[in-house]
Amino acid sequence: MAEHFDAAIRIGELEDSRLVTTRLCEHRRILCAAPAYLQRHGTPQVPADLAAHNCLGFTGLRSYPEWRLTRDGVTEAVQIRGTLISNDNEALLSAARLGLGIRRRPIGWWAPTLLPATWCRCWSPGGSTRKRAST
Repeated sequence: MAEHFDAAIRIGELEDSRLVTTRLCEHRRILCAAPAYLQRHGTPQVPADLAAHNCLGFTGLRSYPEWRLTRDGVTEAVQIRGTLISNDNEALLSAARLGLGIRRRPIGWWAPTLLPATWCRCWSPGGSTRKRAST
């Protein structure tokens, strides 16, 4: 190839409209927590309920500390707060598994073997808040 070019894979909306983009896939996320956390603090039913929860924040996304949640075609932006923020997904995963808070994670990103069988999906797009997640 005679021309040099740069390529990048990004998650989220691209601010620089001069760049040429191709959507590779949809990047949907769900909110999950350990059953022990939900037993102590309750299960959020609507996005506004997250104000009363310990949300584990991932600083690796430009959108932090905002979580945009969509269900049934309606999107709400929620400013989250919590006692742990990190740019390390493994640290946040460990904290969530220990029942320290609610974690937002991509659907299908983590292998089922990394999560306990009782991992609870506490809020997800278009779905019930009472489902047990298998991933």
